[in-house]
Amino acid sequence: MSGRAASGDSPQLRVFLLGGFRVERADGVPVPSRWRRGAAQTLVKLLAVAPGLRRHREQVMDLLWPDTPPDAAVRNLRVVLHAARHALEPDLAPRTPSSFLLGDGELLLLAPGRVWVDADEAEASARTALAEGDVAALAAAPLGPRPRAPSGGPVRGVGGAATGRTGRPA
Repeated sequence: MSGRAASGDSPQLRVFLLGGFRVERADGVPVPSRWRRGAAQTLVKLLAVAPGLRRHREQVMDLLWPDTPPDAAVRNLRVVLHAARHALEPDLAPRTPSSFLLGDGELLLLAPGRVWVDADEAEASARTALAEGDVAALAAAPLGPRPRAPSGGPVRGVGGAATGRTGRPA
């Protein structure tokens, strides 16, 4: 996976998964922190963690509504897609395609080249640091906020290295 940054003058959407979910638009248009439909936010999260930022519609419906009959799941998906598109682009005119949340046949996807995901950036930074044997770069990889002890200092056993349940390096 890569950081998936925007190119040229196209709008950019930044999806943050590490340290809590939030979405920002590079053009300054506000994206609400509380979405009208929780499933719309979950849809964006599901796409953000999927390889290539894409999932099959059937897979999304199975994940969001596992016990719902297929015809009802299709209706639910339409409603959630509308809600997600309008959360990301509040001024989106009716029948206008979204710049960020797209449908391509049976696939749903976050627009390649327009959407950046922090987890992808963290993974790419960590992979590069590991490949180069650069421990300092690995420790500095953008892995989200670090846990803090009540004293305000770092939690023992948490840092750049992965730790197991005992707090020792894994």
